Amino acid sequence: KYPYNALLGRKDANDKFAMDYLVSNWTPENKTLLQRALQYWMLDPLVRWVATSLMESMQNKVQATLGEDDKERRSTLFHEAHSAFAKYETVAAASILEMALWKGKIEYGSSNNGVQRQTVDREGCRCVCGSIVVIPQVIQFLGFAGSDPTRHY
Repeated sequence: KYPYNALLGRKDANDKFAMDYLVSNWTPENKTLLQRALQYWMLDPLVRWVATSLMESMQNKVQATLGEDDKERRSTLFHEAHSAFAKYETVAAASILEMALWKGKIEYGSSNNGVQRQTVDREGCRCVCGSIVVIPQVIQFLGFAGSDPTRHY
């Protein structure tokens, strides 16, 4: 599968998202295409990640966007939905990275060199897995919009 976020989440040389063209040129065909794209890009991941409350909120944002006849308001609603989803992606990415760091620390014991294996305190490994240092740097490096590199995810 092609990573939709690589296509849909990036701006082009005109500083527009691919979806901006569908939002601006409103036809029944574009509305259907936008609905399918937003379902696959924004809503389906939330269903897979069992983010029920956020999914309901995003469904409302998508439906409001699709039901709006005013071009400027539709564009604003789309960008609000995109921004909300981008924030969720940042949190999800940080959570997955933290779990990987935690798992790595558990697998290698609590020693730093990975040679001396010990009885592992799971909660202790979570606290010393390095996520406080690693995650903000990775989030900043990846350029997630609106991320605070000093915040512990």
